[in-house]
Amino acid sequence: MEGPFVQVPRGVVQHILARRLSVNAYRIFMFLLEEHMSHAGTENGRLAAPYNQLEGLGIRRNSIRPALLELIEAGLIRRTDEGYMRQIARYELTFLHTRDRETGVSVAASDLWKRRPAPPSEKAETQAVSGV
Repeated sequence: MEGPFVQVPRGVVQHILARRLSVNAYRIFMFLLEEHMSHAGTENGRLAAPYNQLEGLGIRRNSIRPALLELIEAGLIRRTDEGYMRQIARYELTFLHTRDRETGVSVAASDLWKRRPAPPSEKAETQAVSGV
């Protein structure tokens, strides 16, 4: 395998499929994975998603916030720094470990996605398709 990579647990993939994320939410999720890899996996919890870069992915500016909220509601990401007045908000991919900002000690993944199940009807359809 060439270059950096991120291991995404099967449960996260199934969760994404069951949630039926919008295309924009999926693009932002992939952008944050790429951001994580570009920092050698050391900046989870401090990942930036600048609007101008997201617009470069074909996401309209007025669609970015709803897509981010969709990912937060799904438990896939968590906003760790709100950002304001030209400050960029920061995010955590909840299925990956983070580092304590002060000590640098590794902190286990919050796995918020596990506490945010998909709506029952969609979950049942995904299980039927995946054979689980």
